[in-house]
Amino acid sequence: VISPVWRVKGLDPHTDTPVEILHTVLLGFVKYFWRDAISIRIGQNKLKRELLETRLSSVNVAGLGLSNLNGHTLVQYAGSLVGRDFRAIAQIAPFVLHDLVPKDCYDTWVALSNLMPLIWQPEIDDCTDHLNKLTVAIDNFLACTAMWTPRWFNKSKFHIILHVVDHIRRFGPAALFATESFESFNAVIRAKSIHSNHCAPSQDIAHSFAHGSRIRHILSGARILIRDPNTKAHNSESNSPVQFESEVNVVVGKGPLTLIRRPNIITDYLGLDTLQDTTKYGQHFPDALASLPRNILEGNNFRTCKSVVLFNGDICKIGDWVLAVNHTAEQSPIVACVRELIQHKDSEADMCLHPDAILLECGIIGESVASYSMPAVRPHGGFLLYPIEQILCTANLQHHCQLHKCAASGTDFIYEERVKTSKTKLAIHHSGDPGDLILNTAQMHNAKHMQGLRIPIRQPDMNLAILEGAAREIRTRTNDTTSGAPLTSTSVCGRGGRGRQVNTSLQQHSQVQSVLQG
Repeated sequence: VISPVWRVKGLDPHTDTPVEILHTVLLGFVKYFWRDAISIRIGQNKLKRELLETRLSSVNVAGLGLSNLNGHTLVQYAGSLVGRDFRAIAQIAPFVLHDLVPKDCYDTWVALSNLMPLIWQPEIDDCTDHLNKLTVAIDNFLACTAMWTPRWFNKSKFHIILHVVDHIRRFGPAALFATESFESFNAVIRAKSIHSNHCAPSQDIAHSFAHGSRIRHILSGARILIRDPNTKAHNSESNSPVQFESEVNVVVGKGPLTLIRRPNIITDYLGLDTLQDTTKYGQHFPDALASLPRNILEGNNFRTCKSVVLFNGDICKIGDWVLAVNHTAEQSPIVACVRELIQHKDSEADMCLHPDAILLECGIIGESVASYSMPAVRPHGGFLLYPIEQILCTANLQHHCQLHKCAASGTDFIYEERVKTSKTKLAIHHSGDPGDLILNTAQMHNAKHMQGLRIPIRQPDMNLAILEGAAREIRTRTNDTTSGAPLTSTSVCGRGGRGRQVNTSLQQHSQVQSVLQG
């Protein structure tokens, strides 16, 4: 029996079926590598597992759009994680796995982390340039994987990812055809199916979705066309009445709008919640604006804020790093640290609960850090006063713990149900230079603004990577055979005699021989 779908004229399943990035990348590569790192590379080494848990719980998540990570959950239940957990792991893996996994494994993690924001970038300005970068990043990831071990290529997803470039060129950003947003409706469908008489469940679900769409349309302030058949309207161009229904455009009144003035169960159900403006008043503004007239400063007309909601929805606090618009539009945005949020009393911005200006300490972007393939950043003490309109987004920066050998020698209080307790847990103490930072270009949130600051990836030599990976695999198998250890159940090209034939043919290859001897 052949499905009638395959008889549709013009349907090409290879080009018309886009790559599903959720199951290919997050529930594919990231899941495979994370379970390998926890169960094999780290294994039952208690010290390494505790160190990894501490690093995960202490990692800085500012700018990533994530809540603080629970390191124990991500390590202990590595086989039961979901997509959002792997999404967080992929963005911070290079900063927590160093010194815990072999170098080839770590290099593959770095390549995967640098690939993630290119796949999930929601807006693409220059499609040709973006796809060229994406192609190189995919090749680099596959080359690092081959150098680590060719056994991974038994998984078909390492081939499927090659098609994502063509699908983005045809359908647009991969986030548009990702299933994360559509799977969120599963809970709604399940609830509507349960709370029905089960006589016509599909019809009940459709009516419920239509009703929810109507409520969303009304409460969002849209105009509604109401026709009254009992009212006759007159034609203004003639003296005779014209028999047609009266049409009036109305909007929702103040009474129903009170239901959505602040987040509640109705707005949460309909998806109408928005980030609340968390701008707060703090202490009086000190003398950083000494150039202003004395009467303004002496009148206590300034105050500082604790946090502000940027125009893209990011919550920015004192001490967070941000990307700001450079004075030259052609240049990449500047990286700066927020030092003060300044508000002038009774100003127009004060009425809107926004700061009048943001005091930024600029950062110097240095050379690429080879182990992370990300740029180094250091604050240099130069200050700029920026309006909030020129702040693009928050950025994620991490301390260079790999260089300074930061250890789990600090402590932090444990929160239970959002209440601070007297219990403590280990935390990473950042030693050495606190200003030695790494710009995390693997962040998926606001990836569009981060592209100009990424370190270019060089086109890898795929043939050399495959040869080195195959040679390493042969060397490992030879050592296992010599020592009497049983061969693993997974081979490069399958099990049994076929794998041994491939090993023999590879050993006879002159290039592999040179790699083995080198």
